[in-house]
Amino acid sequence: MRAPGMTWFRLPLFVWAHYATSIVMILGTPVIAITLGLAAMERVFGLGFFNPAMGGDPILFQHLFWFYSHPAVYIMILPAMGVISELIPTFARKRLFGYHFVAAASLAIAVIGFLVWTHHMFVTGQSTYAAVAFSFLTLSWRYRRQSRRLTGRRHCLADRFRSIRRCCTRSGFLDCS
Repeated sequence: MRAPGMTWFRLPLFVWAHYATSIVMILGTPVIAITLGLAAMERVFGLGFFNPAMGGDPILFQHLFWFYSHPAVYIMILPAMGVISELIPTFARKRLFGYHFVAAASLAIAVIGFLVWTHHMFVTGQSTYAAVAFSFLTLSWRYRRQSRRLTGRRHCLADRFRSIRRCCTRSGFLDCS
């Protein structure tokens, strides 16, 4: 089914982005389904999973909700990032700088997105050690996202500098001899 010579690192970045999106959907959807099932059982059968008056934990609902909802944002944005990662090199007629890095960043965004859900919950009374650990995870997630942006910008700026230099040379502003 695969084209001859098509290896993992010859796949288009759009495919890598969809691969990362599918990881998020496969790992995240069961969690929200279980959460909704627990909430339904709590309402219908009077069980106390999240009701503190019945011995439940309302913070558990927040953890389960954010464990799904934080990475779910990337279900929408990762394919768009894959499209942009294909469009910039195509219209610049250049090979994308840092292909391996961008492919790894797509997967890392999907994986690290699951590890930082609790930064939405810093005021819920979690321990100081948990807050420090999740703060560092959130920072690592931020740097991974930034790598996607910088790779595209570096490619675009290098091309823009060449075209400006060409324009200035042709008009006589620069002497490149």
